Amino acid sequence: MNHTAQSAISRVTHGLSPAALMGAWFDWATHMVAAPGKQLQLVEKAADKTWRQTRFAISCATTSNRSEPCITPLPQDNRFSDDAWQMKPFNMIYQGFLLQQQWWHNVVTGVPGVTAQHERELQFLTRQLLDMYSPSNFLPTNPEILRKTRDEA
Repeated sequence: MNHTAQSAISRVTHGLSPAALMGAWFDWATHMVAAPGKQLQLVEKAADKTWRQTRFAISCATTSNRSEPCITPLPQDNRFSDDAWQMKPFNMIYQGFLLQQQWWHNVVTGVPGVTAQHERELQFLTRQLLDMYSPSNFLPTNPEILRKTRDEA
């Protein structure tokens, strides 16, 4: 029974120990509370990203051409490379996702006092969670899948 339970937990935590994850989270949380400069930086970054998304939305709404993206995916991220992602409303969806992904990266990195190991663990966990909720993973928010479904129907 122990092996079965540990195996199930391992699938959810991608092989990381729940105790280790809680330790990393506790390390991050206690240092974040004591880092008003980092908290202010995150508020400023959130405001900046909101403003970037707003400007992009206005640009999309006021032009019939493709608007210049407000953020580009990382070089190894090919999820949004298809031209269909540049069409409305999918361009807004993936741009918002990338801005959120970048903000969450800032949340878990650069917190003074957090050990490098805990920071790496939180980066990994955050990336995994965000990747689960990527718009490319859901039928209504993925124009490539919608197109293929329509073409095959």
